[in-house]
Amino acid sequence: MRICVVGGGNIGTLLAAELAASGYEVTIFTSKPERWSKDIAVYNIHRNLIARGHIQCITNDLSEALHNQEYIFVTYPSDIQAAFAKKAAQYTKMGTKYVMLPGYGGTEFLMAPVLQKGAILIGFQRVHAISRLIEYGHSVCMRGRKSSLQMATYSYHGCDNQAIADDMKDMFKLPVDILPNYLNITFTPSNPVLHTSRLYSMFKDYHEGIYYPDNIAFYDSWTDFSSEVMIALDNEVQELCRSLNRLDLRYVKSLKEHYESTNVPAMTHKLTHIESFHGILSPMKKVEQGWIPDFSNRYFSDFTYGLDLLQQFAHVCKLKVPVMDKIMAWYYNVSNAHKQTINLMQYGIRHKQDIFLKYMNC
Repeated sequence: MRICVVGGGNIGTLLAAELAASGYEVTIFTSKPERWSKDIAVYNIHRNLIARGHIQCITNDLSEALHNQEYIFVTYPSDIQAAFAKKAAQYTKMGTKYVMLPGYGGTEFLMAPVLQKGAILIGFQRVHAISRLIEYGHSVCMRGRKSSLQMATYSYHGCDNQAIADDMKDMFKLPVDILPNYLNITFTPSNPVLHTSRLYSMFKDYHEGIYYPDNIAFYDSWTDFSSEVMIALDNEVQELCRSLNRLDLRYVKSLKEHYESTNVPAMTHKLTHIESFHGILSPMKKVEQGWIPDFSNRYFSDFTYGLDLLQQFAHVCKLKVPVMDKIMAWYYNVSNAHKQTINLMQYGIRHKQDIFLKYMNC
């Protein structure tokens, strides 16, 4: 089976190497093909070699990368998906399958150009593994793997969900659950809640002229206040799901359920004791006077493409979401980001009924 992996970051490198090691014919689309080896090594958290995959083609030519591929895995962050989709549309035909890793962040809006050409969008609630590059284009560390995957599809023309799920099961070597609609992906309270609550709790008092002595450990120094904010955001997401009771959203699991922690102290203990999270630093950059938040880091896109989108859906549903409102107001003020990178109104979503129409028959 021919597969293309778009993007050579943490998850793209791991995915390409694992699929190649399993015998799939893998093409990598990357802006820096000259820096890549055709043999990619995968190590575990203890630095033991666990897989080595041989890549068939490494290219920066999109027409070559997408030609005659059975699945195209897109690992780009949300902020460059729209530009990619516009270019990819010319190489897309009816039934072309784009797999979004992960699938939240507004992909069903950002990938509209390929959907209009008849593509099938496949999204997962979470990536299949936590990974970090060791050497760009050569090796990657797989830090922890999920026990199962939750998948949904989005298409203007319908598709065979079971056949796709069977393919994904073979590729990832994990059980795959088929979710009833794509909104179960979009509302997933993963990074759009996990990252944003932590970033707010760390930098809520930040302004220009403040410097930190070191890069802050993202999970190892997680605080009760971070847990308090995260649980409050998570509760608002669950309220949003309940307001859309005509849609089956039971697979949008609360983070309290996901992490098996029902209160603040338990959540803090849990997040500071997950082995695969140890050693992960915050999105910060070194300047002459010390460390400051790096607002260009992809972690911060979880505000503009994650929490902002959840907030918009809540407002369409006429819900009061004071924690979302407070955090998004803080973010736009501190980062000088543009508001509403994805504007639901521009996609015809102005009332709750529009949400039902978009997701009931996708």
